[in-house]
Formats: sequence, C-alpha cells, structure tokens
Amino acid sequence: MAVYKYKYRQPMLVGQNLNDAGGYVLKLHEWYLDESKRKEENEFNVTFYYRRKTGQSNLHSTTTVKDNKLRFVVNYWDKLFYSQDSLTSITVVPDEMSRLFNFGEMGFNLLRSYELFLINECENSGKNHVAFLEPFFIMDDKKNELKSIPDEDAEGYITAAIRKFKDNKAFIMIPFYERAHWILVVIVPEYRSVWYLNSKRDFNTSTTMFDLIARAYKNVAGIKLTRINKKTGNEECGFYVCYHMRLLSELQRQEAIIDDVPLTKHRMDTVRAGICQMIYDAANVKAKK
Repeated sequence: MAVYKYKYRQPMLVGQNLNDAGGYVLKLHEWYLDESKRKEENEFNVTFYYRRKTGQSNLHSTTTVKDNKLRFVVNYWDKLFYSQDSLTSITVVPDEMSRLFNFGEMGFNLLRSYELFLINECENSGKNHVAFLEPFFIMDDKKNELKSIPDEDAEGYITAAIRKFKDNKAFIMIPFYERAHWILVVIVPEYRSVWYLNSKRDFNTSTTMFDLIARAYKNVAGIKLTRINKKTGNEECGFYVCYHMRLLSELQRQEAIIDDVPLTKHRMDTVRAGICQMIYDAANVKAKK
C-alpha cells in the first residue's frame, strides 16, 4: 500500500485510491473535508455512546450534540457483550480516519466500530449465532498482563461472557492485540476449542490469552479446551481480523472456511466500507446528492 502522510484539512483519499473509492467511503471523505473547514483538529471527532437497557428487542439510536461534538447514542445492544451497564463510548478522530481510508494500521476504535457494524448486520439479517466481545490487549510484554478495553477484571469478564453465551452461540469472538499485531481469538463452545486466526505465519502468540480463556471456561463448565492455530500469509492484520469476524458472522453452521491466502483489495475494501458507514451514520450525515 502507498504511504500516506496525514495532514488535517487535506484530502485523505488521493490518486488511484480516490478513483477507486465509492459509497460510504467517498461520502465520509467528503463529509470530513466539509467539517474540517469549520472545526479545529482538537474539536473534530465522532463519538459513539451505547448503553444496555432491558426490555427492548430492537436497536434504537438518536443523535445529540454535546460540547459542540456529534455523538451517536445506541440505547440497546444485546449482541456486543459488556459485563457492566455503565455508559461506554468509542471516539474516532481524523487521524484514525486517514489510516482507515488508506488501509493503514487498524486502531482499537476502528476495530470496535466494525464490531458495531457487524452487530447491525446480524440484527438486520436475523442471525444470532455469534457474540462479539471487547478487544483484549497485553499491557506489559514482560508481565503478559491482559486487559480488556473497559478497565475491568479480565478473567471475570471472560467468565461472565462464557457463562452467558456457551449454550446459545456458535462463536464468541475476541479481537486480541499483542506486540503491535491483531489476532482473532474465537471460542467455539460446541467443540470446546479456541481458534487463533493469525495473519502472520511467523508470529507466535503467547499462551496468556488462551490460559485466561481456559481458566474462565473451567470456572463455568469444569472442562479443558483445545487450542487450534490457523495461520495465513497476509500482513494486514487489522483488516484480516475484521474480515474473518464478518466471515464467521455470516456462517449458517459451525463450519469455518479460513482462506490460506492474503486478503484481496476487494475484501479489505469491504471492511473499510463497513467502518466508514458506521462512522458516517454515527455523525448523522445526510448523503449528498
């Protein structure tokens, strides 16, 4: 991929990348250019607020303006699991958008935005066989200390998720960030296994995440798990994780087709378009005619 240097108020899509763009990618880019004329960089962001409420069966959203910033409020989100009911948010800033437009490094907020996009897709298609958890990451490589995005007990979070989903979900998906590399960890309750979907053949993950899941599963079911490594040859790790979350969310049965080839530009663009749609809709922008 071509190297792109971000500069606020300047076009993020240029050259062939601009010529190839369409749909929500182009809409979000045009919106950014328009908004950046009126706002300083430190004032520009799109923030997703979402909270869980009981007794509702559908997604409901509203858009509010607070502190001169557009905020998207999702009042109910059942398929994205959180162990606490407090208000949680995702904030996307222009620098992250520029990396997304140019197939660059996938940050936490962009990846979480794609999880929200997939939840919408599952809701609209009536599929309910997958659960999406918050991304996990290792805080300290020397200590192998695990954290989830909400600052809470990692083992307790996984234990509660497995208890909730082990009998009614085919896949429990956890994006995992270790040593500047994204991996998709998939718990498959029926087969009592944990898949590590890794885009780099030469990247050996630590056992920290698997050990955490194994302890959590033992807390719930008292059984041991099997770890299965599935590696491909692609370097675009963030897009790889997002693409395979989508692939698994579309499966009707528990049969995983993991391609042993690099992601095509079309597949990467599918991921990019989904994240752009989520950000664009969150900003409540009307499509330009």
